[in-house]
Amino acid sequence: MSRIYANPLKGKAYKAELSMGSGSKRRRKRRTFDNKSDAKKWLHQMELANDQGTNFEKANWKFIEYYDLWMDLYKQPVVSMNTLQSYKASLAHFKKVLGGCQVGEPDAEPDSTVPE
Repeated sequence: MSRIYANPLKGKAYKAELSMGSGSKRRRKRRTFDNKSDAKKWLHQMELANDQGTNFEKANWKFIEYYDLWMDLYKQPVVSMNTLQSYKASLAHFKKVLGGCQVGEPDAEPDSTVPE
C-alpha cells in the first residue's frame, strides 16, 4: 500500500512511500517533498511506472553490469567487430574506474584508489 505522510524528521514536510509486492518480496521506494501536491505527483508517476512493468530493481545494479547487458542486447547484434572490441575495451576501463558505482548513484565519486 502506498502512502503520503508528514515527515517525522526535520527538513522536508512530507514523505511519500511506494510499496510493491508483499511479504518477503515487498519492495519500498521513499522520497521526501516540501509540499503534499509534489508528493502526490511523484507517487502517481511511480505507481503508473510500476503498472507499466518498470523494474525498479535495476537501480541497485552496478554500472558495469548494466553497461555489459546494454552492450550484449543493443550493440552486439548491430555493430562491427571492431566497434564491439572498442565497447569491450571501455568496459574494462569502467571496471577499473567505476567498479562499485551503482546505476542509482549518478553523483557517486569514482574509486579514488585507482591510479590515473
